[in-house]
Amino acid sequence: MTISPARIAAFNILWRIQRDRAYSSVLLAEVQRDLEPRDRSLCHKLVLGVLRHRYYLDALIGELTENRKIDPEVQLALELGLYQLYFLDRVPHYAAVSETVELAAFARKSSAKRFINAILRRAIRQRPTLEFRSEIQRISTETSHPEWLIRKWIKCYGRKRAENIAKASNRPQKIAFRLTAKAFRSGFEPPTGSTAVPAISGCYIVQELNEDILAAEANGLIYFQNPASQVVAAIPQLTRGSRVLDVCAAPGSKATAISARHSEAQIDVFAGDVYFKRLQTLRSSAENQCARRIFLARYDAAQALPFADASFDAVIVDAPCSGTGTLSANPEIRYFLDPDSIDELAAKQLQILRNASKALRPGGQLIYSTCSLEFEEGEDVVDRFLEISGNERFRLLALPVLERFKTKEGFYRIMPDTDEMEGFFIAAFEKR
Repeated sequence: MTISPARIAAFNILWRIQRDRAYSSVLLAEVQRDLEPRDRSLCHKLVLGVLRHRYYLDALIGELTENRKIDPEVQLALELGLYQLYFLDRVPHYAAVSETVELAAFARKSSAKRFINAILRRAIRQRPTLEFRSEIQRISTETSHPEWLIRKWIKCYGRKRAENIAKASNRPQKIAFRLTAKAFRSGFEPPTGSTAVPAISGCYIVQELNEDILAAEANGLIYFQNPASQVVAAIPQLTRGSRVLDVCAAPGSKATAISARHSEAQIDVFAGDVYFKRLQTLRSSAENQCARRIFLARYDAAQALPFADASFDAVIVDAPCSGTGTLSANPEIRYFLDPDSIDELAAKQLQILRNASKALRPGGQLIYSTCSLEFEEGEDVVDRFLEISGNERFRLLALPVLERFKTKEGFYRIMPDTDEMEGFFIAAFEKR
């Protein structure tokens, strides 16, 4: 029996993520053009579904196999099979079983074919009942998040909300995009089937990808970008001739969004990153979108920036972070993180913010954001920044457009469990 291209692609992608700590968004983009629309859709569902439910699937496999030691390739095949049986109603059971059995041969584990067949047929007859030693273990297993992260969220948000956040992090994100500078100049209208998001100017969503959407993206007319990220790019108040610095710019979503929003105002956007390859990607993306007046610079933002002090009207620091606000779109991140990495990131974020603040002129705006739910990477970084001698010149700015996301401390938090967007922390300052 032949195996569908979708299942082969999904197996290969999940194996690379597991083996190389690769990222699903990159790998899915690599195979997207090689698959027919139906296979492309199934591949996405399988990859992201297994990643969003891996702990739960592995717990079920443990019950079904009586915790037998299994080769990693066979474990992965069983994860794919169980996900189809329990989460994909439109996949017939016979197809899920037979193609998963054949995946064993594809992975050079033909000796496991009878074993996989038996386990999946047992799973069809009766779904295992799981028992847990604690509420934390239950939430961790049922939502497939590390126990240390669940404990952390409980401490920050309370048990009930922590569970809601974890559940929300497993719900597929709506597909969001914005129009590019190229679209504005050509008079391009949003593709049929897209809906404007009322609260976010220029943001559109679609229920699923189609050929028109993919063609518009390939031609540089639309750019896929989460609504929360689009909000950050809309914050700076700019006038003709303004100079903007996007400190940690790659892959360029915010730099090109600013360019598109102010395409007639001769705004100069300086975009930097530490990696040359990422800057090449940014340049290619900007060219595809016809985003003009974007100037690239390679530097390490944790070191002194290669710009004169007080040389920019707005500075955006969308700092490298844990990404815990993006776990729905990037579910593998949860398996790569550990508590120490968050502390290390927070220290780096503070240093980047300090360096970036020097490039801002008096009267200019400094925007700090992370796609993280962790207080260490948001509120704590800002508090420490404001405590540093000399930074009393910076005062927090109120952002009326984000009023519904405002916290009691005067910051802004977009949350996946209540706002149906990626989680983001945002703070804006004016330099006096």
